[in-house]
Amino acid sequence: MKRNDLLTLVILFFLLAAVTNSVLAAEWMSGLNASFWAMVFGLLAGTALAFSSFSGWTAHITSGIYGLFTIILIGATHPTVDQALGWRERVFALAGKVLEWIRAAATNGTSRETVIFALLLSALFWMLGYFAAWYSFRTRRIWHVLLPAGVTIMSNLFYYGGSRDMNLYLVIFAVCALTLLAHSHLSDREDVWLRDRVRVGRGLRVTFTVAALLIGGMALMAGRIVPDMASSPQAIDFFTAASGPYGEFLARFNRLFSNLKNYNVRPTDYYASSFTLGGPRNLPPEPVMEIDAPIGFRYYWRATSFDYYDGASWTSSFTNTREVPANDQNIKVPDYLERTPVRISVALLRGSDSVYVPGQPLRSSVPTQARFRRAEDDSLDFLQLKVPVPLLPGNRYDAVGAMSTARDVDLRGVNTGSLPREMQQRYLEVPANVPERVRRTAIGITQPYTNSYDKAKAIETWLRTNITYDDQLEAPPPGVEASDYILFTTRRAYCNYYATAMIMMLRSVGIPARMSTGYAIGMVDQDTPDQDFGKYRIRVSDSHTWPEVFFPGYGWVEFEPTAGQPELDRAAAEAYTGEPNPDFPDNGVPSTPKDRDTLDDELESLRTARREGFGVLAPVADLITGFEDFFASASPSIPYALALIALVLLIWLALRIAETRGIANLPPVRKAYYMLSRWATWLGIGGENTPYEQADQLIARAPAAAQPVRDLTTLYVEERFGGKTRTDIRTEMDAENAWKRTRGQLRAAWLRVRVLGRMKRR
Repeated sequence: MKRNDLLTLVILFFLLAAVTNSVLAAEWMSGLNASFWAMVFGLLAGTALAFSSFSGWTAHITSGIYGLFTIILIGATHPTVDQALGWRERVFALAGKVLEWIRAAATNGTSRETVIFALLLSALFWMLGYFAAWYSFRTRRIWHVLLPAGVTIMSNLFYYGGSRDMNLYLVIFAVCALTLLAHSHLSDREDVWLRDRVRVGRGLRVTFTVAALLIGGMALMAGRIVPDMASSPQAIDFFTAASGPYGEFLARFNRLFSNLKNYNVRPTDYYASSFTLGGPRNLPPEPVMEIDAPIGFRYYWRATSFDYYDGASWTSSFTNTREVPANDQNIKVPDYLERTPVRISVALLRGSDSVYVPGQPLRSSVPTQARFRRAEDDSLDFLQLKVPVPLLPGNRYDAVGAMSTARDVDLRGVNTGSLPREMQQRYLEVPANVPERVRRTAIGITQPYTNSYDKAKAIETWLRTNITYDDQLEAPPPGVEASDYILFTTRRAYCNYYATAMIMMLRSVGIPARMSTGYAIGMVDQDTPDQDFGKYRIRVSDSHTWPEVFFPGYGWVEFEPTAGQPELDRAAAEAYTGEPNPDFPDNGVPSTPKDRDTLDDELESLRTARREGFGVLAPVADLITGFEDFFASASPSIPYALALIALVLLIWLALRIAETRGIANLPPVRKAYYMLSRWATWLGIGGENTPYEQADQLIARAPAAAQPVRDLTTLYVEERFGGKTRTDIRTEMDAENAWKRTRGQLRAAWLRVRVLGRMKRR
């Protein structure tokens, strides 16, 4: 291995360390840190095999064997595998988990095995390390190294929505990538120069690498200024057009890896036909839409609903769809009691494939494809309104929904037992894996009551009182049903689990219920021109699921078991203002200003977390922190000074490129003289002169360069017209030294004659 190859290996390590540590820092689930070593061993194995005499296929097969052994080793030491077992038993236990996961994938089932994700992540890291070394040392295809690594880190950044500063990993990746490109390109050129016996200066490698880093740094700075590609209409149109099939793929992925954290930072909202009860979720306060709607209702902005539950995920079993024209009022919809049509106007701030409607959907101002349940009177009970072409940020639409205004006294007299057979099968079904103690608990809670409404309110109140809100809840272990998990194991939940538990408890006592998903009411601004309307601002953090109970004659009625949401009281008549529960603030704004010491403590904690998250790159985090402190305390003029320095360096680089353009591979004497002639042209000296006439005119403009100009001209004339076929090393060095002494004087003359001279003439 040459010295240059060793430098390449070091660059590859830091580049891949940035990629792998960015994924690990996201903490998608626990027990992933050992996967980092898969990248390290893959990189070392790839380096060894690239320099070996093995053929490509032999090397790849050997790498596969090494990689499989490494992945099994990482899996066997995973926390979910019993470490008290011997190595053989651990491997068999691991194989059993893999087979169970494959069975779940083949049967469209659900898996919560965290070790499977660790195995797949280790395989990905191994391949990144192995092929990075292989393509760098054996085939020298650097883009085959950078593209997979770049896709990995960008995908991780796209889906991550936590508090860590993940952009730092991207900066390190970009710097390493640019350095690797420059280093690789120069190595290729040096091989050509060595073959052609071209002499290269000692400082060329350093100059070339610094220039590449300079250009890359400017590109990164420009990237912060130009418009974000992801916010352009063309990019959004592309992403949203693919949201339908991608949503179904993501739903399947979430079922197979339901322990993954949910950050929900996609630029488009889409609702697949199923969703899985997963692990912790971190929803940022990013805006989703603004809705103008009448004040006086407790709104739930519903996107879709689900009826079938398998113990770990929810699915819609209704497949009936039909096209609904815009503002079509001819479709027969259920005529429920105590319903008020409410028209809303929605302004989207990010894309969506669904029309959000409060209450029972009736119609919208955009054409939709409706998924529906056909009621007994042949009316269409809309479950979801989807648009054929996804809507983009900035699009607006109107929608009308029938809001339930039924009060508790109305609902207490309704018998939910008189349901059609089809609704009983769908909305009273309890899967066999829901333990009997869930039903017994529901019976115990509802025993004092005789009507469905009071029973539902009793279960709702019990959940709000006895289950603590926690959006960092880990997903249930494999084989554990979700409602039983929060009722008897954790006593903690967030909305998905609250709603699931309430629906299972309701169904177990004979009350029909379903799951709905969309957004909670959000924050309302009542300071609008029309005092009867408010502007509701909805954020990603308002994403919500809730149960709905069917009351014959009144339709689906919302309930709120989630302790993190305000209580829903149907006995109250006052308008709902959208104020959050004071025990669960979720607007991202502190109630009181923070003092300086508190802010300093928070900043220090964030920096500590960043340093820990960088892993082996912790010294880089310290360096970045030092830059942050410098810029925070520096004068406001510092950025302008840095910009000026960057501009000067850019001009210098442009001149160096212009000097050598087209003559880089010439012999040293001719190359130096042609650069001298190029400067003569820039100084206004015509090309019809003889070499010595050109020298005299150059000396007239730059007297301080008289001796090196004469020396270089003489060397060129002797080589060009003296019959020399080859020059010695001493002559080449004399030419280079003469040019170095001349160049600075010619630049000063150009600045004096061409720039300052023009300014004086003006």
